[in-house]
Amino acid sequence: MAAYPTFAMPSDLSAEAIEAVVGGSLGRPARWFDAIGSTNDEAWAWARDGAPEGALVVADHQTQGRGRWDRAWVDRAGSSLMFSVVLHPHGAIEAVSLLTTAAGLACAEAVEAVSGLRTGLKWPNDVTLGGKKLAGLLVESATLGGRVETAVVGCGVNVHTPED
Repeated sequence: MAAYPTFAMPSDLSAEAIEAVVGGSLGRPARWFDAIGSTNDEAWAWARDGAPEGALVVADHQTQGRGRWDRAWVDRAGSSLMFSVVLHPHGAIEAVSLLTTAAGLACAEAVEAVSGLRTGLKWPNDVTLGGKKLAGLLVESATLGGRVETAVVGCGVNVHTPED
């Protein structure tokens, strides 16, 4: 028995396939990795090199994924959807906490739309299903002059996770 319901994964999760179905600037451009240390780290490196608003980093497997307080995010290759989005909000520092809430709500709504299952939010950064953690979010930001110049929103969703 699976700890979480399994969802049908598209057969093509290449950067080109993602860009073809994502509207607006979120997810454009996209970079796809079979394995990577951390999608957030890659997104930050890209942001330093001028990544535009909405740039997306997706990985099939992370070897150094992390959550809040540098807690390890452990996944098995092919078991999770992991991605990070670069944002340039140029907003007040206090608004960063709203990014975590907004990202969690968006993730929960996306899972519900795809699966029809009712999810929940566990403050401040977890999406739950049946009382178990389904997804985790990590928002990191860089400030300048008391304003958030860049934020990276990372999300890891357990998709095919067998019970241990």
